[in-house]
Amino acid sequence: MASAIVKRVGLSAGLWAAGDATCQLIVPNVLGVPAAPYDMMQTARQALFGGLFMASAGHGFYGGIEKLLPGTALKNVVGKVAADQFIFAPALLSGLFYSMALLEGQPHSVGVDRVSSTLLPALQMNWTVWPVITALNQTVVPVAQRVTVVNLVCIPWTAYLAYKNCTAKQAEAQAAAAAAAQ
Repeated sequence: MASAIVKRVGLSAGLWAAGDATCQLIVPNVLGVPAAPYDMMQTARQALFGGLFMASAGHGFYGGIEKLLPGTALKNVVGKVAADQFIFAPALLSGLFYSMALLEGQPHSVGVDRVSSTLLPALQMNWTVWPVITALNQTVVPVAQRVTVVNLVCIPWTAYLAYKNCTAKQAEAQAAAAAAAQ
């Protein structure tokens, strides 16, 4: 049991770190913008979130939703997708953006502001990407592997989330600099 938890946490942390590394190393080239120096602490923060929050919350959510809506009947899959999109996704994204601000050393108010500025756009993108993946995951993949499938698909998704967090952090820094200049 303990070794399964350690593996799940390690896998999730590694995949979230890979998503952040993708954000820092590949996304600037794709967007045609200069890359900032690699920020190992940013990757560590993403890995911490993925390992501690996503591994446990994802495992608990997918296991719990399977108990509430067992099987692959259409109504149950629709219920699982709806719960994933309207309960789990907002909680996960809010937790991510808030915790990243705090782990960066920002106060509570910045965490709240970051959630306010990033949650809706991130949810809108989430709703274009995840419903089909979630439906397939809930119908084809065994319960024990569902978090792993989500994590594997998550590498480009976490790159996007890391990008959203970085752009929010840059906007906060620019606003703070503008306020200080006045």
